Order: sequence, then C-alpha cells, then structure tokens
Amino acid sequence: MARRPSRFVPKQVIQRPYSASLETLEPRRLLAADLVAQWSADDLVADHVDGQTIARWSDSISGRQASGLGSPTLRHAAWQGHATIAFDASDGLDAFVVNAADTPIQDVDEFSSVVVFGTDSTNLVGTESPWFANTGLIDANQQGQVADWGITMSAEAQLTAGVGLPSTTIASE
Repeated sequence: MARRPSRFVPKQVIQRPYSASLETLEPRRLLAADLVAQWSADDLVADHVDGQTIARWSDSISGRQASGLGSPTLRHAAWQGHATIAFDASDGLDAFVVNAADTPIQDVDEFSSVVVFGTDSTNLVGTESPWFANTGLIDANQQGQVADWGITMSAEAQLTAGVGLPSTTIASE
C-alpha cells in the first residue's frame, strides 16, 4: 500500500510578549473554618448545679478562661434541652470577660463570631446607633477611637453590629 501524503500543516511557533504579576498575600494566622474557641453552657452542667453563679468558664477548644462579672447563672436544660447562662440586668452588670492577651482573635483582621441568645428582658438600652451604646451580646468594645467591634441589641430589639475606627453601625430591620 502506498502512503498518502499528510494533510497536516507543520506547527508554527508564534511568539507573543507575555507578562505576569503576582499578588502578594498578607500572612494568615488562622485557616478558614478553624474553630479557635467555643464556650458552651452544656459543658458546665457536669460540674455545676442548676442555678449556680458561674465565676470562671473555660472554652472547650484551647482552655481559654472567661471570668464572670456579676452573677451570670447556669440554667440546666433551659432551651430545647440545652443549658444556658442567664444574665440578669436587675442585679447589676453580668458578663464574661476574656483578657485581651488570651483572646483567640487578638491581632487578626478577619474573623467570624456566632452567638445564640434569647431574651425576655424589657430593660434593653440604646437606640439603633451607635452600636456600643446598646445592650451588649458579644463584643470587644474599648474606650476611645480604636478598632473595636460588637454585636448588640437596641431597646427596640433591633440587632446591631458595629466596628470602630471609624465607628460604623448596621442594624436589623
């Protein structure tokens, strides 16, 4: 059999100028989706009786300590079978505080925070803005013009969130 001539055209090399630039990424201290701290009231049930004031609370991921202020009270099986912490504003300030040196989000620019809460309080304070004048749910509020943040609830039961430097507040409808 005789070979047929090829119909393919020889490959031509075309040279074009090429340039590329690479974006330098900032260093990351945390990987996406890493849970770095978790305080769950269910973790307190084994060592504390129902109605007990909680003075110290360790997170279940790395043992970071939160110190109780006032009389935050453990309530066993208070919400759908889960334990909760009750904060009663009528007896003064109730809160948990994590020292700045121990916070899991120290020196990070991006993070997510989740808080599960319920209230029957009629003593909420504040208006829609600024966020830091409302009833605090979870925050890192500091005095002065600083890069602080918080999630709060106004007297009208609007959820508000804000950041400082410059002070910016958003509110639910």
